[in-house]
Amino acid sequence: MPPHKPETSRFEGCLVGLAVGDALAAPTTGLTRREIRAQWGRVSDFQETSDLRRGQVTSITQTAVVLAESLTRSRRFDAPAAAQALLEWWTSGQARRPDPATAEALERIAASGAPPAGGAPPAGAAPDGSGSESATSHAAARIAPLALLDWRNRERRTEDAIAATTITHCHSRAIAGAVAMAAAIADSLTGEADRQAAAFLSDIAAAAAPHSLELAQAIRNITHLLDLAPRVAMDEIGYSDLAIEAVPAALYCFAATPDDFAESVLLAVNTGDATAPIAAMVGALSGAHLGVEGIPTAWREGVEGSQHLQQLARALHAVA
Repeated sequence: MPPHKPETSRFEGCLVGLAVGDALAAPTTGLTRREIRAQWGRVSDFQETSDLRRGQVTSITQTAVVLAESLTRSRRFDAPAAAQALLEWWTSGQARRPDPATAEALERIAASGAPPAGGAPPAGAAPDGSGSESATSHAAARIAPLALLDWRNRERRTEDAIAATTITHCHSRAIAGAVAMAAAIADSLTGEADRQAAAFLSDIAAAAAPHSLELAQAIRNITHLLDLAPRVAMDEIGYSDLAIEAVPAALYCFAATPDDFAESVLLAVNTGDATAPIAAMVGALSGAHLGVEGIPTAWREGVEGSQHLQQLARALHAVA
């Protein structure tokens, strides 16, 4: 029997949650835990910065929106169309705090004049096409719309996640991180995340393993950290922008408090370092799990572009 289609609310929660996590974490990105405490004590709401208003998102959400818009236009993942949409966003001059690897790849596309077809580089070979040989987590952080579209088809979801990632990131760990996050979001949508954490994390690790055994092991290790204090667990995992740390960190934040959106996201926000990509992934997972109603009202209404995100989510739900 085919799985029951998730409620629209879960699709909306995923995209709005991603943006909320991004916006909450934008002020703390790049700071240490001590610097965050010195400035705010504990961040528990949107903050204004020198370059962002309260509730404003960064390029993480912007590129997720670009991907979502491309998917709704094509009604499937089309790598050249997605690359072209990302290029148009990049050349518009509207990018906020762009990821260096994404910027490098899109500059390469602009110089070549031809969007790539997408797809993984051959095993053991140097990456070709546009993607940067970067192991960071920004491709994983923007993958949520594709996970929504392909929620019911594991094989297609994996293939599309690889192709979507290699537009900008060709490193095997970046690919593994995006594949793992797409699988985790799909499981959150369908209620698979309601199982014991060990079973949920084992499935996600299995998705990552063909692309990075190291990342798969880091995801499995989360099970043994859930009884530790969150600060200790996060220090054990690491929370840099590298996919091998950022993706497990996001999965830990979600698995530690799966029924509390605010607690999960704020753990990422206040830990330090790569808070924006980690919190965006946590928000996407938690929003997919709890639905948009599980996101505190002030945040889901106050985050930039909330209505558009919900419209995109409903459009993806209609074609998924």
